[in-house]
Amino acid sequence: MNNFPKPPDFKQNFVFMIKRDDRIKFGRFGFSILSFLLHWIPSILRSDYYNTACIVGVDTCIYMATHMFLQLVLNVDPSNAANITYFVGAVIWGLGYNTMYIKRLVNKGFKPIDVDSQNVLKQHRIDCELTDMTPDEINHQGPTL
Repeated sequence: MNNFPKPPDFKQNFVFMIKRDDRIKFGRFGFSILSFLLHWIPSILRSDYYNTACIVGVDTCIYMATHMFLQLVLNVDPSNAANITYFVGAVIWGLGYNTMYIKRLVNKGFKPIDVDSQNVLKQHRIDCELTDMTPDEINHQGPTL
């Protein structure tokens, strides 16, 4: 039984962050399979409209460049430009979306909940201080009536 490989430690890439208005968000570093498969839909579901606009803008630029290259340089029918654009964009956003999302959370004022999350941020060159909230404030589920 000792010859089995050790399973990966999934905790090493997850970050749990909180903001003073009781919003807790989590993210992870690494390849985003959802952004690869569904493109801009995960950013809309996360209410991350800034990165949605970035995805649409970059995809538009990739589409225009691909269309012009196929038509003007290769002199072929550019009907496949949309497929090429989607694949290239999917690879780009699959590789970079999670990091962009976490950096955007830090810029909005979110802070790591625990030391493990802070260490993961430091491993990825994001310097952020721990939250000053107490565990009771973190576990508070909303306003009481």
